[in-house]
Amino acid sequence: MNKNQSQPASDALTRADDEPVSDFVLQKSARRGCIYHEGPGIRYSEELKKWVVTSPELIRQAMYDDAFSVHTYDVSPLIDKLGVDLHCLNELCKQFPLATEGERHRPLREKFARHVAAQTRGALDVLTAEVDTRLSILARKPDGAPFCLHEELLKPALRKTVLSLAGIDPTLDVPIEDMPQLFDCFLPVSRHVRINTLIRDILGRLPGELSLEDKYFRIAVVALASNTTLSSVSLTIADRLRAAEGTPLKDIDWGSDFVRTGLPLIEKWAVKD
Repeated sequence: MNKNQSQPASDALTRADDEPVSDFVLQKSARRGCIYHEGPGIRYSEELKKWVVTSPELIRQAMYDDAFSVHTYDVSPLIDKLGVDLHCLNELCKQFPLATEGERHRPLREKFARHVAAQTRGALDVLTAEVDTRLSILARKPDGAPFCLHEELLKPALRKTVLSLAGIDPTLDVPIEDMPQLFDCFLPVSRHVRINTLIRDILGRLPGELSLEDKYFRIAVVALASNTTLSSVSLTIADRLRAAEGTPLKDIDWGSDFVRTGLPLIEKWAVKD
C-alpha cells in the first residue's frame, strides 16, 4: 500500500477538458488541489501499481497502524538470490528517516534537519558562485549560439549545491543525478549495481577522518536532496519557461520561490491482513 501526498490520482480522473490525468503529471495539473480532496480518499493506480491514499484520516491510520510498515529499501534478497554486491546500497538505506521506523526514526529525522540547517547557507553560496560563473561563460557565446540549459548551467550548479548541502567537497565529480533511482521499487538489478558502485566510489573519496556511519549519512543526504532539489528546481524552471514562451531568458521574471515542488513518494507496505 502506498501513501503519497504529492502525486495521487487514478486513471478515471479527468481534467476540465475531459483528458485523463496521469499519476505522473498530476502535480502539474491546475486541478490537483480539488482532486486531492475528492472522495473516497483511496484509489488504486494502474500506472503506479499501488493504492494511493489522499484522505487525511486514512493517512493518519496508515501512519500509526502496525499493519503497515515503511519500505526499508532492503536489497538483501537480491544479494542472497543473485550473489551480487549491494552492501553499500543496503548500508546507505539505513540512514534514510523515511525508511526507518520505531525509536531510530525520530533522532535520524532530527539529525537530518540539523545537518541541512547548518549547511544551507554554505550551499546557497556555492550555488550563487557556480551560477555566476556559468552565466559569465554563457554570456560570451555569440548572439544566437545554441546552448543546453541543463548541461551547461543547471546540472553542474545543482550538483555542487547538493554535494555542499551534504557536507561533501562540491568539486567531487560524480553523477549524483543517478542516486534517486534507488527509490524505484521496480529498478532492475543492473541499476542497483551501478548505484552501489557509485556509493562505493564516493565513500572512497571522502575524508579519512570521518566515521563510516558519517560517510553513509552524508551520501544519504545527497540521495534525498538530489531527489527533491533537482526535481523542484527543474519543474519550477520548466513552468517559468512555459509561462514566458518566446521571451529571452534574461527578461523572464524567475522569482525567488519554487512554484512547483518535487516530493518523494512516502510508502507504507501492508505487513498484515
